[in-house]
Amino acid sequence: EVNVSDDDDDDVITDNNNNNNNNCNFHHICEIQMHHKALKGLEEQLHSHQHYEFFRSYFAGATNSLQGRLDDLKLIDEGFSLLGGNIDDDAFLDALLEGKPMEEEAPTTAEEEEGDDNEIESQELSKQEARLIRLGRLFRLHLNEFDLALRILGKLFSIQLDKYGDNRHIEIGYTYDRIGCVLINKGKFDEAMILHRNAYEIKKVALGELDTSLGESCKYLAETLQKQGKLAEALGYCQKALDLYKQIEGEESYKVAFVYGGMAAIFRKQDKMEEALELYKKAVKIDILLNGEDCTSVAYVYNGMAWIYKYQGNLDEAMRLFRLSHDISKRMYGDQHSSLCFTYNGIADILRRQDKLEEALEVYQKSLSITERRSGLQHPAAYFVYNKMCKILKKLGRGDEALRINQMLRKRESKRNLKNTQRGAKSIQ
Repeated sequence: EVNVSDDDDDDVITDNNNNNNNNCNFHHICEIQMHHKALKGLEEQLHSHQHYEFFRSYFAGATNSLQGRLDDLKLIDEGFSLLGGNIDDDAFLDALLEGKPMEEEAPTTAEEEEGDDNEIESQELSKQEARLIRLGRLFRLHLNEFDLALRILGKLFSIQLDKYGDNRHIEIGYTYDRIGCVLINKGKFDEAMILHRNAYEIKKVALGELDTSLGESCKYLAETLQKQGKLAEALGYCQKALDLYKQIEGEESYKVAFVYGGMAAIFRKQDKMEEALELYKKAVKIDILLNGEDCTSVAYVYNGMAWIYKYQGNLDEAMRLFRLSHDISKRMYGDQHSSLCFTYNGIADILRRQDKLEEALEVYQKSLSITERRSGLQHPAAYFVYNKMCKILKKLGRGDEALRINQMLRKRESKRNLKNTQRGAKSIQ
């Protein structure tokens, strides 16, 4: 069975962030869906719709880098074919990192993508460096394979250190930020902070005080500080980024909207709900103006607003916004992306307050399974979800299950404290 359908919403391929069709020759997109009867019954087991949604978003926009992305995927496919399709096999990643011989020092086109603005920054990059940057983004931002992303970016760092011979070179500063972003995803905030501070200082010396790239490091520092609970310092870096972006790009910039969202999240943690809500509204207004409602930045803002309404007791509005956020994120990234965890936690909280305990437990489990798959159960978010689940299990009369979870958490906490003690002793020595 072959279905051919026209998508009227995609008449021209454009790069949403740059509001520019890059003189692309494509004027219409045609989707062809092929369904094999033998595979149709396995759709749920194979998560085929999830993969379809991923590739749909992966090839949307950024048309100048489309050929590079196709080359990356071809390389990955060859690695799978050669090594039996085991992505956890070290040999697969080694083959991926080595790739095919490439021309040296070929110029690349700068591109920006939401969530990672230090992608391909200069004409100094070789094709190999540019490919590793794209692969790092692919595995971190789209596939949430954080360990693989770290290995790829580690290879990039090694190549650049040999090439530039100076760990204070601007390209290495960009790579520090890339690696720091992955470490934030893995919950390693102290290590991420060191890298982002290094990147900030390198950029300030190399680029001066008035460069948007310095704002990116400010954003990453603010996010890391927020995760560490250092909210006043985080707010200071947000303000630096905001002032810089407004001065260079004006008020209606997606970067300004992103910082508004970050500042709102900090105000929310400080229980300044009205100030937070006002900033979220500013952010979503800019995002919808620039990119329409169906984009991940809007999903992020809707999620933040939903938490405020939940805090204020307006559960209906909170649930409506959580659902909107969930639907957008799922369309963009599929149903296993880490961005869904916060939304699932919010939905489960509301269900718990409505005494729909079995439903809440099921939604918490969805969040936990994504966290386990993407970041590991040592991530702080996993502890948050486990504690919520324990409370529900006790209410449901399933105290034995809650006790087993609590024992497991105490055991993990003891191991983590022991590691921190050993690390401290080593640093003193």
